[in-house]
Amino acid sequence: IINGVKSRLILKPVFIMNRYWGALALAASKTREIKYIANINKFLIAAIGAGFLVSLLIFVAIFRKIYMSLNAIVGGIKNIKFENFDNGINLKVKNEFGLIAESFNDLLRKIKVYDKQIKKLQDESIKSAKLSTTGQLSAGLAHEIRNPLSSIRMMAQIIKRRYNISGDCKEMNVIIKEIDRINGILKNLLEYAKPGAIN
Repeated sequence: IINGVKSRLILKPVFIMNRYWGALALAASKTREIKYIANINKFLIAAIGAGFLVSLLIFVAIFRKIYMSLNAIVGGIKNIKFENFDNGINLKVKNEFGLIAESFNDLLRKIKVYDKQIKKLQDESIKSAKLSTTGQLSAGLAHEIRNPLSSIRMMAQIIKRRYNISGDCKEMNVIIKEIDRINGILKNLLEYAKPGAIN
């Protein structure tokens, strides 16, 4: 008891150069000690509460950024249409999500180029198929025209001989000459339509 107040005494020995020099005594009343401990408890609770609040705010901010980035990526992927590859992911951030968005947009640009090339090849293939079909039809048509044409030429020669028409008969010569001309055109057409060997 110090000055009529119940107190706690704390003694701490003091050594200087490994020799006992004396003792340090500290007396604290019980009520002051209880107040001091209560203040420390309040400070610790306030510090823990403030730390929790700051942590919660940081968590919410990070979660919001992650959610918005993921939402932009998922929305961009959902908006992709095969008719239009211009809609990419509009995300301008310098983190992993921005890297994912940029990689996805780069992939879309490549798909757009490949799509154009595929469409060009399809168009060329259709044109080639049409030309091939036209060539086959032309060859078939030329054969169908050439056969009766040969018969007409032969009949014209037979008529010329049978009725003993002179060699300088203009009408019969014109018929035979025009038949030969048509025959030459059909021959050239058949040679052009015939597939050649590839070198």
